[in-house]
Formats: sequence, C-alpha cells, structure tokens
Amino acid sequence: MKERLKRLSAAASRRSWWIYPLLLLIAFSSWSISSPPGSSPDEDFHLISAWCAWGTRDGLCMPGSTPDSRVVPSSIAHSPGCFAFSSKSAGGCPKYPGQFEESIKGNFASYYPNGYYRVAGLFAGPDIDQSVVLIRLLNCLVYAAGLAALLFLSAPERRSNYMLGSLVVLVPLGMFTVASVNPSSWAITSATLVWASAVEFARAQDRRRRISLAVLCAIGFAIGLSARADAAAYAGLAIVLA
Repeated sequence: MKERLKRLSAAASRRSWWIYPLLLLIAFSSWSISSPPGSSPDEDFHLISAWCAWGTRDGLCMPGSTPDSRVVPSSIAHSPGCFAFSSKSAGGCPKYPGQFEESIKGNFASYYPNGYYRVAGLFAGPDIDQSVVLIRLLNCLVYAAGLAALLFLSAPERRSNYMLGSLVVLVPLGMFTVASVNPSSWAITSATLVWASAVEFARAQDRRRRISLAVLCAIGFAIGLSARADAAAYAGLAIVLA
C-alpha cells in the first residue's frame, strides 16, 4: 500500500507542471468572463489606451481636438460609470451603439509603455464585451503558460515551492488583476517568472535547461517591461537577488 501511494505521489508530482497551471487557467477564465467590462481599476483608461494603441482606426479610435485626446466609442469611455463605487448597482451597463465621444483618458502621454496596449489592441473591435473577454483570456493564458514553462523546467523537488508562492500572491486581488485588462496583469506574470527562473538558471546543471530558463527569464523581463516601467525595475532587482 505504501509503495502504491509513493508511486501515485510521484506520478502526481510529474504531472503537476501542467495540472496546476491548467486549474489556475480555468479559475482565471471563470473570473474574467463573470466580471463586467469596467470592473478592474481604471479600466476605461486601459481600454481607451488599447483601442488607440495602433493610432487612428475607423470605428475604434480617431483624432481628438488636442494631441492629448481621442474620439472613442462611448461604451468604453463609460464602461465603469454605471456601477463603480456603487455596490447596489448591477454590472449590466447601458450600451451606446454607434456613439462616440472625445476623451483625455488614455496612454497618450506615454504614462505606461505601449507594448502591452499594442498587443491588447489587436483584439479591439466593435463588440466591446467580446473584445474585453478576449483580452482578459489572453492575459490568463500568458500567466498560465509562463507558469507551466517555469514548473516544467524547475527541479521536481522545488515545484511545490513555486506553486505555493504563486498562489499566495494571487488570492484574492492577484487573481482578479491577472484576469483583467489592466497591464498590471503582465507585471504579476513577470514577477512570477523572473526571480524563479533566474534562481533555477543558477542551480541548473544541464546546458539545455539553463538556456531554456534564460530564455524564460528574458521573456518574463520583456513582459514586465512592455507593461509597466516599475515592473522592469523589479525584474532587474529580482535577477540581482537571484
């Protein structure tokens, strides 16, 4: 009986590198679908920034009257307005089909790096709800895929450390942020990957594994750099500490 339990435990440990990220992906995706557009912090700012990340696009983003303004669909400009700071209001916001308005809320003065917004902007479209869900699901997949790669490349005896470490910072706010359109989603992904992959790189003996971990660390750094300037600074500090 003991031997059978040991074999089952070993088999579960070998599969944990993909089972745990898959379960997280399911949880993230459920949250991203159940939350209405505009529910994450400053979502109207981030949506407008994504819609305008590729410049002028008919029906999505048009020049405003000043360099720091754009004309965007009213549905994203008012996305959090119907329920934000009002716990008794439902999340079903009114729609403004075919309506546009000028807004100064957006990354027009490069407050944030534009890399994240350009990727998110690829999913911008006339159906606001569908576009928001697609961006959120993309962010969920980026986190889950990065974590799966980290666990696969890590020594089996240390996988549980990284799984527990990721879970501690995800519940509850981290899970909501990762499954949102906020660029902090990628900052959390970067923080999850960079330090751990750098530590595993320093400990790895196999050349192929070291190269793979170095690539993963670089990807994590690039994800943070494209989302937030402070995320890149934290990633650099994590590499030094590792």
